[in-house]
Amino acid sequence: MQDSVQNGDEHRWIEIVKEAFGDYMSDWSAEKFVERYASSPLFKEDGFFFIRHKERYVATAFAWQEKTNSSEGRLHWLAVLPEYHRRGLGRTLALHVLYYHKDHGKQSVCLKTEIYRHSAIKLYKDIGFVCVAKGT
Repeated sequence: MQDSVQNGDEHRWIEIVKEAFGDYMSDWSAEKFVERYASSPLFKEDGFFFIRHKERYVATAFAWQEKTNSSEGRLHWLAVLPEYHRRGLGRTLALHVLYYHKDHGKQSVCLKTEIYRHSAIKLYKDIGFVCVAKGT
């Protein structure tokens, strides 16, 4: 597992999330990732994670927070390439982000997902998250 930003990581990230999430990510680019996240003072390089299988990056997630000095962290953009599903990679990354937040003093961790992502919801419940429906 890689846990620090390296040159080109924004391209690795966009490649994984576009393949994992398909059309949902059609308007995203590496530049948009940098603009939205990596250039923010809230982005922590040591909280940006990848899993690599041989020479291929196959999964990613990062620790995020909405505000400086927030006591709540976020498990953000957990994505695994479809052909690597059901191998425990999502669970490994999710737990890694949770431990990262714990080690950085967060009191709680939240996440957002879509209601139709049944496998993701099962994973999140299995590791202790509780579903809370929020309207938009």
